[in-house]
Amino acid sequence: PLQIAAHDGDSLLVFRQTAGDGRLSIKKDGGVETIRLDSDNVSYITGGNFGIGTNAPAGKLEIVGSNGTVTGTPDGDAEELVIRNNDRAGIQILSANNAYGSLIFGSASDINGANIFYAPAATLLTIGTQVAAGEIALRVANGAEAVRIDADGNVGIGTNGPAAKLHVSNSASSGGTFKF
Repeated sequence: PLQIAAHDGDSLLVFRQTAGDGRLSIKKDGGVETIRLDSDNVSYITGGNFGIGTNAPAGKLEIVGSNGTVTGTPDGDAEELVIRNNDRAGIQILSANNAYGSLIFGSASDINGANIFYAPAATLLTIGTQVAAGEIALRVANGAEAVRIDADGNVGIGTNGPAAKLHVSNSASSGGTFKF
């Protein structure tokens, strides 16, 4: 392998080629590998943030589009992937016509807690939870809950505890509650 070493002998840059396996490693002082690009499918970047189109990424991965960036600090609840563009910005998930695209939400104890699926052949968008007591809420106006679908399939408008298949509640003094 070709190695470029620091004055104390620690390798900083290593190129290696052996029997069909190629590797580029970048190490910091002390020989700790921080970037590894390997043809055997074990590639990684450790520590810090990584930017594409930016030299000051605000998240673990930040992508800045061709039209430049927009200012603002990413929300602390979702700073792992940041996508910015001074025009349209987005993420596209493409699948085969007879399959589906999905976005899965989970935790260490429940890998598929909730999901969004789109099945092109059925032209069906599904938003759901996989948890037995899971519920779905739609929020408006600074996060105020407007609609709730509970685990029994009851829909509440203006209430987060629907008591019927359709439960409409108006908290204003002139309104009332309707249950269907």
